[in-house]
Amino acid sequence: MLIDFPPPAKLVAFIIRMRLVFVHPDYTFFALFGYYVTIILFKQYTQERNYFMIMSKNELQERYAAFIEDATEEEQNVMEEMIRGWEGKRKGQYYSFVGSWLQTNRNWKDDETYEVTIPLHKGLENPLSMVHGGVTATLLDSTMGGLANEITPEGKGSVTLEMKINYIKPGKGETLRCESKVISKSKSMIVTEGKVYNDDNQVIAFGSGTFYIINL
Repeated sequence: MLIDFPPPAKLVAFIIRMRLVFVHPDYTFFALFGYYVTIILFKQYTQERNYFMIMSKNELQERYAAFIEDATEEEQNVMEEMIRGWEGKRKGQYYSFVGSWLQTNRNWKDDETYEVTIPLHKGLENPLSMVHGGVTATLLDSTMGGLANEITPEGKGSVTLEMKINYIKPGKGETLRCESKVISKSKSMIVTEGKVYNDDNQVIAFGSGTFYIINL
């Protein structure tokens, strides 16, 4: 839906009322010029956006069909994992698309340790055939942030304020598991630590995070 812009006469009246025209006559020209440029750009953006919104479902179906027809086994496996994650989100298994992308399995290991495990597949790897560092960082953030959110009072949430990560070993295997514990907690901030383990229970990365408590 396009915004109903006021006619130029109203804009001129507003400029005069604000005494801009008496401060400098050129302001009127620049104001009108900027006004029309904004209209042109906004209309172009809206038309393009509406086009893609209307065509997106049909285009996606056609693109998926064409992609699957020529897909390699590796590409099919990655697509299968992505769809499995999206299906899980639809069922309420994951809180966000990031969670569905990682297919996070969350639980309390004990009274102090919050744990998140993710399955590994080719879609999470870098060109060196190991887990991308950004995936490891997201796992740490999700686990430490998940712990912070678990212990905030009702009606409150937490957002990442700062995070530090040290990478020790390459991420390989079937799964990665991250454990997190609280270091300190105040009324406004929670500091946590986390460690990421591979299938052999070796630490491949560790980090700490500060999370700011907000009202929901």
